[in-house]
Amino acid sequence: MTKDDWKVAKERCTLFSSCELECDGYKISLKEGRSKNRILIGIYVNGWCKGEWFSKENENCPEIKFYPLKETFLYKKKDREEFLKMGKKYKNPMWIESAKKRYVYGDMTAASFEQIKTHLIKTCKSIKLLD
Repeated sequence: MTKDDWKVAKERCTLFSSCELECDGYKISLKEGRSKNRILIGIYVNGWCKGEWFSKENENCPEIKFYPLKETFLYKKKDREEFLKMGKKYKNPMWIESAKKRYVYGDMTAASFEQIKTHLIKTCKSIKLLD
């Protein structure tokens, strides 16, 4: 896709209309929506957004590549600091390892169009704007 195509795609992606792309043979729909006080962009693959694509049983699911994966700590910052203190105090590496634990999850929304654009460019071989 050219820069002009990306501009057209961004203009089409509003609260009242959606942007349709064809990425590696899949139809990707991008639609803005509200969640509390934020505007997010929802990502739909062939018209669907299924939570089962993110489960452990479906690790080889081809649709998962269109969703950005995010990583975060398992525990809050306050708890992690407490674990580090406990690990140093009792000389137990288990506490320190617990403070460093993270998990990865797939997010069905994105905060900006640019975030989706960069993710699709990285993961897809062919991207076309549909009319």
